[in-house]
Amino acid sequence: MALASIFTGWNQTGSTLSETAGDPGRYGRVPYADMLASTSSVRIFAGAGAPALILFNHNPSLDFEHFLDPEWKASMLSFHGEFIQFTNGGKNPWDLNLNENVFGLDVSLWNNAATSMLVVRTEDAPEQRLSFRSIILQPWRDFFDTELPNEAQRVGDPVIHWHAFTSYGAGSDGWLNPDRIYIYMRQNLSVDPGGDWWWAYDVTVRYWIGLRADGNGGVVAWVRRYEWWVESGVLTDLVAAIVEPNVELGAIEIENRLNAGLAALQGVTDVYLLPGTQSGQVGGAHGAWWSDTRGDVTLVIQR
Repeated sequence: MALASIFTGWNQTGSTLSETAGDPGRYGRVPYADMLASTSSVRIFAGAGAPALILFNHNPSLDFEHFLDPEWKASMLSFHGEFIQFTNGGKNPWDLNLNENVFGLDVSLWNNAATSMLVVRTEDAPEQRLSFRSIILQPWRDFFDTELPNEAQRVGDPVIHWHAFTSYGAGSDGWLNPDRIYIYMRQNLSVDPGGDWWWAYDVTVRYWIGLRADGNGGVVAWVRRYEWWVESGVLTDLVAAIVEPNVELGAIEIENRLNAGLAALQGVTDVYLLPGTQSGQVGGAHGAWWSDTRGDVTLVIQR
């Protein structure tokens, strides 16, 4: 079990809020709506492996897609954006004030800044940590560069982050399970419908990917949901007719190519995700990591 507490006052004083991640539960979560109004100190209790406390600060103005629909914005309020993670691999509780220098990190900017939090059971079995971006990027490029029709061109590399514990899309096909974490990928495209007098249209395609241990020592991935958006204009319907079947094809191809890459992983007993790129483990020590959910997701393999 992993247990952590946050406090409104310095030195673990004032109002407190505690959360646990039990067994078999991997994550304990406190969403935006349930957070304390302020957080100035924390305590991460010792436990099996290395319990971790992750504090998130979501700034909507930094979200690339803050202009999208209210449901999307609401789904980003919790467990998204900038984060700081404290991991306790020791044998005693670890107390911290959010005005200290922790392993070279000035955490004073986190005083009264946390908007949601997770408690995570980590390192409770031998682990291998992999950057999801490094696994998916080349198969992703290959699909978009070789399988799309000539009218469509990939614009840059995908945006990758996790989408955690939200029912986004409820009531539609591929709605997200609010008890799971998905990997979200967004790709910009340019589609030229043809004709010397027409400009190329901006297009965005989005995929949500789930991962789990398959029970036979391997890892399986699936595309849970996909969406697309086409710039408004005279030929929007024509461009959408080009895009739609290729987005559907992409869901199949990305799933197949990703599973082909994951097939080398053997002897797997569990799989879970951490935000950002986190290759290191703390062992029997303490660790602090400051990053952002926008950019990568860490695939943690346990054996």
